[in-house]
Amino acid sequence: MKIFDELKKIAKKETGKDISIDDTFRDLGIDSIDLLDFVMKIENHFNIKIEDAELLKINSIKDVVQILENKIKK
Repeated sequence: MKIFDELKKIAKKETGKDISIDDTFRDLGIDSIDLLDFVMKIENHFNIKIEDAELLKINSIKDVVQILENKIKK
């Protein structure tokens, strides 16, 4: 799962935490402001744009992976 591996690297660099695919942002102690910052880093890393409507649906690492897989396939 290449996308997840990249997310793990970003999360480790930004938060110092190891993540699993089933982690929620609440589990990780990431609030809405931190989530926005994390998403911006993801957008820059993958050179994509996550729309506001998609952002509202993000609750877990799995959600982010699904969004990225859909965008990268296009």
